[in-house]
Amino acid sequence: LYKTGDLVRLRADGKLHFMQRVDQQVKVRGFRIELGEIEVCLRKHPAVRDCAVSLHHKGTDDDRLVAYIVTEVGSTATPDDWKTFLEGDLPYYMVPSLLLTLQALPMTANGKLDRRALPAPDYTAASTQDFVAPETPLEQALAAIWAEVLENDRIGNYDNFFDLGGHSLLSMQVIAKVGEKLEVRISPRDLMLQNLGQLASICEDRLQTDPSTTPA
Repeated sequence: LYKTGDLVRLRADGKLHFMQRVDQQVKVRGFRIELGEIEVCLRKHPAVRDCAVSLHHKGTDDDRLVAYIVTEVGSTATPDDWKTFLEGDLPYYMVPSLLLTLQALPMTANGKLDRRALPAPDYTAASTQDFVAPETPLEQALAAIWAEVLENDRIGNYDNFFDLGGHSLLSMQVIAKVGEKLEVRISPRDLMLQNLGQLASICEDRLQTDPSTTPA
């Protein structure tokens, strides 16, 4: 026998209907992830008193990991600090796209974490850095592509594509448009790990590697 970890119900026609997982394993962009592993890693940070990681369903093919963090008293750590910390221990696909601070985690009457009561994330406030407008022609060209795909006119150099609402299907559109308009090849991993300013630097390096291509 193989224990799948899936909770199902038997339908009248004899087929099984999937209800939910009985553990904390989720699947994001094709990767199977144990939420508990991320929580264990987060708790190693000296500024984290307690935390919870949840999968937020924002839309079709748009599932995102969100971390909720209760900080130690007097902590000045920022979400960017925690994200950098996680990137040192976890593969990129396990790093939450959004990290939020809470005064306390919601609990059930039995004193257990109430994951259903965790607040819905606000992606309009996803950027934790001060807004810095794109300045170079390459930064502005990338920002225009992101703005078109995300339908968001406020794209800054410190913004990450997935933090602003991007997902795997939209990332394919960006990759295609960058290749068409800027004649540069980028990967989904580039979009996942880099903010706009960093991505512009990557594109510039690749253009210099092949001087026959220039931004349109």
